[in-house]
Formats: sequence, C-alpha cells, structure tokens
Amino acid sequence: MPRGLLIKYFLRVDAGGLFHTYPHRGGPFKSLQEAQDAIDSYHINLCKFKYLGGLSKEDRYVWHTLYWRNGTRKNSKEALDVMMNYNPTREVVKALLDKHNEDHLLEDLAYEIKKVVSYKAHFPRKGSQHECRSFSHLNVLVERGPNAIEDLLFIEMTCTTDGEFEEYTLSCICVVSSEDDDLHCQ
Repeated sequence: MPRGLLIKYFLRVDAGGLFHTYPHRGGPFKSLQEAQDAIDSYHINLCKFKYLGGLSKEDRYVWHTLYWRNGTRKNSKEALDVMMNYNPTREVVKALLDKHNEDHLLEDLAYEIKKVVSYKAHFPRKGSQHECRSFSHLNVLVERGPNAIEDLLFIEMTCTTDGEFEEYTLSCICVVSSEDDDLHCQ
C-alpha cells in the first residue's frame, strides 16, 4: 500500500465474501489483495513524481512545498476538490449502513446516507470496562425507499484495533422521532 496517503480507506466484506472499498475504487473484489491492488493502482496513477532521488535537496524541498504526496498540486482546484469532498466519517458510516442494509435485506427500503448531522467520538480511559479503542455517537440524515423518505438515525459505532488494522462495528442504530420521550437503541 502506498504510504503517506491523505485518504483513509475502509473495506467491507459482503455476505458473498466480496470486498467493497470506501471511498469507491472499483469492485466489488474477490480478494483483499484485489482490493489492495485497486487502491494502489489508483494512487500510483495519481502520483506524477514517483522517485525524487535524482533531485537536489533544495529541489525536493520545493517539490514537497508545491505538491501533496499523491502528486496533486497543493494550491489547485483539484486539490481543493479532493480536500473539500473527502470525509472519512461519512465513508465509514456509508460502509456500516451498506452492511446493515445487506444484513437486514432491506432492498427497496435500504438506508442511503444524505448527511452526517453530528459526530462525537469517545475514548475510554485505560483500565475502563470498554474493550474498544473508541466509540462514536452520530446523528445521520438518511433517505430510504422509492419515495426518498427522510429519517434521522442515531448511530453508535465502536472501533477496535489489533495493532495494524481498525475494525468498525455498528453497535446501535435507531430512528429518532420527535415523539420519542426516552430513546432506547436495539
């Protein structure tokens, strides 16, 4: 995998064992290696200068000042578009909602993310009863069904780590309604 990327990738495995990338880089893929190759290929194609070894120290400094690591010029419309449109929270929520939709066979009533309204991360103290690295509470505006019915969802996701990889799990999801007095998640 290319190092020093500005983008964090999330992978989801569907019921058929196929791998999906978030942000989307093609696929679905039959193996983790195929997904990795697609991500690598995307970034290698973006990178205009793969090897800077022939440049002087001053030229390398100028290059790093003008370009991001993926070869995109820092002060360009393209770079601004990338930075303005990439939202890792949205990508992980999209991956978790796709998994939820698949697990519950929602098909026509599948949730489709419209906007992350609020996000709050929590990091348990050392020695806490929580085994996760972090958990997050989100309010997410979604659409579902052929008539694009809008719902506000409360989502709790947990993040565990094995040292190299992080695993995100949807631990709670429920529709928030103005009639709810006491909200309990299923």
